[in-house]
Amino acid sequence: MSQFYPLANYAGYQFPQSSGGGGGLSFTSLALGSPSQLPPVSAVYDAASSNPAAGTIVVTSGDLGNIGPGTPDCLLWQGGIDASFDWQANSHIIMRFSCTAAPSGAYIMYLGAFDGTIGSGRGIYGSVQTSNGATGAESMGSTAVTGANADSFVNGGNFAVVMQCDGDNDHARDVSIRSESTNPNDFGRQTRQENPSSAGTGLSFFFALGTTTSRAGGTWSGVSLDFLAVPIKS
Repeated sequence: MSQFYPLANYAGYQFPQSSGGGGGLSFTSLALGSPSQLPPVSAVYDAASSNPAAGTIVVTSGDLGNIGPGTPDCLLWQGGIDASFDWQANSHIIMRFSCTAAPSGAYIMYLGAFDGTIGSGRGIYGSVQTSNGATGAESMGSTAVTGANADSFVNGGNFAVVMQCDGDNDHARDVSIRSESTNPNDFGRQTRQENPSSAGTGLSFFFALGTTTSRAGGTWSGVSLDFLAVPIKS
């Protein structure tokens, strides 16, 4: 019989820990509300037309900022998962993103884990570029190093970010991402050994949108995020 093992207080969920060979794990939705951080030119985020909770994010022409180098200044959402997360009792954290449409311009989507403080070296992430599916990973505050590309996310797509739980230092480290564009259908991937130097012990998620220069604007539709913490086998 499965036992319920309290991994996180986020949204009141508990995750079942496998006992023997049985038991299952389920993903928990990550809610987006008002952004935690606006871009340098705040009007680039079209708050009146956006409804992140319903999966719609709209940006106008301009520069959304970036994840790095240095302290991120991009459009960013964050949420606490567990301030006292048990890094020894869990082996991996999985975060997933999907959308049904995205702008055709070169915007970059970031999803990762950090300690709740926006800053260089406070967490790690995976990323995908909307225009060509360029798939990368790095530490917060550093520009993504890309691997294999998927394709354009203009007709939607998904990606999953997997991070290890560092039981010695109580933070997320080492990141692997796998991406898939819907139409044209293609797959991207990247794996990086990342050990964020300044990360604290709490677990939060962040989702961010950025650019490397000014873009024409556009809309993300059907945005959905979730996560799973994987307990060690007892």
